[in-house]
Amino acid sequence: MLWQIRNTEVSLLGSIHVLDAPLSALDPAAEQAYRAAARVVFEVALDQAPDSGPAYFPDGDQLSRHLPHAAFEQVRALWLGHGLPVAELERLRPVFAAMHLQFALAARHGILAEHGVDRYLWLRAAADGRLTDGLEDGNEALRMLQAVPLAEQVAMLMFFAGQPGLAAAEPADMVRWWRQGRAEPFAALLAQRRKQWPQTLAALVDARNRQWLPKILALAADRVPTLIVAGALHLVGETGLPALLAAAGFEVRPALSGVDA
Repeated sequence: MLWQIRNTEVSLLGSIHVLDAPLSALDPAAEQAYRAAARVVFEVALDQAPDSGPAYFPDGDQLSRHLPHAAFEQVRALWLGHGLPVAELERLRPVFAAMHLQFALAARHGILAEHGVDRYLWLRAAADGRLTDGLEDGNEALRMLQAVPLAEQVAMLMFFAGQPGLAAAEPADMVRWWRQGRAEPFAALLAQRRKQWPQTLAALVDARNRQWLPKILALAADRVPTLIVAGALHLVGETGLPALLAAAGFEVRPALSGVDA
């Protein structure tokens, strides 16, 4: 999943944050874009831990107060069944608990963040002496998600807790689509989830894309060969980065991308 911004030195590579095995190689088009880049820019700089405070309820509040008793016990059983600490569950706001749970469900099937495309490229860029940067400081997404209405956060948590098989299958599907270099299924998934949790997706994807756009335009203007690595959901649909760049007057062309497994 690779796009090139015509008449600039910038390419956009769609990534996913988990994979089912260590990445061995990029596909030829993506490899060429990486080798041509003097600078690799990620969503966030992976050597800077974000402030996790927005993920947690303030002192005196806890998750079980916001879920019916039976619903909390369902989440709790699944949480403990995947080796996650119950004390952490009580502290987390529902949207962050939902994300933790989905990562744990995926990990049970060998789909791990440590194999993620962005992590592979971050380590590789460091080893190769490439300049690295982030499009945001790592705290912005947490703050945006914190502000999502609690009812929508709870709905997201209950959806994944009520359908753990689906919650685990979704990352596996995304891995397959990414390896095949297919953007269309990511766009369909984004549209589906937007209907379910509109304010969550508006915060997690749309608002961040708009905030990133000025920095991407600045990167395009300084003529340093640059590869921008962002999650695949940020690169599809009417609010995706290619669409925003096209609206800003740039010609953005897709190129084949994926991996050589």
